Amino acid sequence: MQSAYAAPEAVAEPAEPSPLASRIVKLFVSPGELFEEFRETAPWAGALGVTLAISILASLAVFFLVTPESFAELIRADFLAKTGQAPPDDLVAKIVPQARIMGLVLSVFGPVVAALGIAVVLLVVSRLAMGGKGSFNQYLAITTHIQVMLALGSVLVAPLVFMKHDPSINLSLTLLFSDLSQKSPVFGLLHGLDVFHVWGLVLFGMGIAKVDGRRSWLPSAGVLLAVYLLLTVGVPMLLGMILPHPGGA
Repeated sequence: MQSAYAAPEAVAEPAEPSPLASRIVKLFVSPGELFEEFRETAPWAGALGVTLAISILASLAVFFLVTPESFAELIRADFLAKTGQAPPDDLVAKIVPQARIMGLVLSVFGPVVAALGIAVVLLVVSRLAMGGKGSFNQYLAITTHIQVMLALGSVLVAPLVFMKHDPSINLSLTLLFSDLSQKSPVFGLLHGLDVFHVWGLVLFGMGIAKVDGRRSWLPSAGVLLAVYLLLTVGVPMLLGMILPHPGGA
């Protein structure tokens, strides 16, 4: 005689994210496999914690190891590049302690604000330009993991910044064309295409493609590159044409 009560169907257990250390390794050796995981689960807190740790430790190292004189030289160079004029010594003396403290503050809040902001941009661009279906949490997971690579890249570049007294320096082709004016469009384009940002854009494109189930990551990376150059090169260039120049006559 058949029972009147049917056996309950097996309920599939929710997917568990792989260990944080494993995800960080995959980011560098097999990013496609990592982003494939985000279709089922989207962990982001652990990766953000790693970025915060790198950011805070690097900021503490700069605060305690870099002398106020080096900070002053950096501020003078930055002011001269942006305005065409050397800042007064008393102004630099006031800015230096503020800049040192602000560096510590930004090391805590900067990565969090950046993660949320980039994830929102990914969500909007993916939905509007590529018909993406990923969730905010998935894009946040992509962002926070890629931030680990970008944070490590910033740590590698930091010694060059203080040695050359140039806060805008990065690992781009501008290192080979030092005679270019920082206000020229060519400098802006080359400066925006540094090694770590290009690498990051490739990873972002790959992450969006994997989350959305696309075969190729190239279209996604191409759209993100266009948006990135618009925000980092196009908008500043437009503002430079509209706003008055402090160093002008």
